[in-house]
Amino acid sequence: MLAFYLEMVLPLALTMFFVDFRPWRLVSVFLMLFALFLTFSRGGYLGFAASAALMLVAAYFFIARNEAIKPFLKDRLKPVLFVFLSLFIAIAVFYFSPAGARFKASFSLSEGSNVQRLQTWRQAIAVIKSAPFAGVGLGSYGLAVNPEAGYRDPTYAHNAYLDVWAELGVMGLAVWLILLGEFFATPFKRLIAIKTGKEKPQKEEILFLLGLIGSLAAFSVHSLFETAIFSPVILSLLMIIFALAANMAKNQEARIMN
Repeated sequence: MLAFYLEMVLPLALTMFFVDFRPWRLVSVFLMLFALFLTFSRGGYLGFAASAALMLVAAYFFIARNEAIKPFLKDRLKPVLFVFLSLFIAIAVFYFSPAGARFKASFSLSEGSNVQRLQTWRQAIAVIKSAPFAGVGLGSYGLAVNPEAGYRDPTYAHNAYLDVWAELGVMGLAVWLILLGEFFATPFKRLIAIKTGKEKPQKEEILFLLGLIGSLAAFSVHSLFETAIFSPVILSLLMIIFALAANMAKNQEARIMN
């Protein structure tokens, strides 16, 4: 779950660096990035890649042409590029070292844990087919897979969406997707309102919105490979991100009313 935590915190840490410019803070960003690499978590890599890609796309459409914020970012980009270049060099050195074999193996479909995960997904789909509408009941996935499983046996689908569908049925999955989608859409709605001139842009808020988008993207993509909503740490972090997004939506409604 360390990879989950790091990839959700990193976008916010990076955007906060841009908001409160202190170059030495990039040291912590570099350490978190390198720690994420050392987790050897494929879901973590894909989650962070999706997060970075979506943040770059959003930045291009909502920031690159914003004359009010471009000068604000200009001096901050060089140290960030330096950190990513340093990380790339460190990863390259690590990749060609003996320990790099572990990194290469993590992407092989014939590797043991990958084969087991594919088998687990097939198992989850079989459980879903047995009760697609009502589900097998919250917390009952393990018993559906193995009726003799004890309460200490951690059995789950290694996919949050399959887990929710298997336990809560198609309606439960729909509610989960709507909830996640609504909070995902909130920062985009605010950025669109700023871009169309409906609201006055604030540099710090725009950057923080990008951080929220990145965090939610990382969670959503990594959830395809892991079920983190059962982790108290990750669930608490997700609720904090939801609360921040909800607070921004509330502030936006208040501004519209005024």
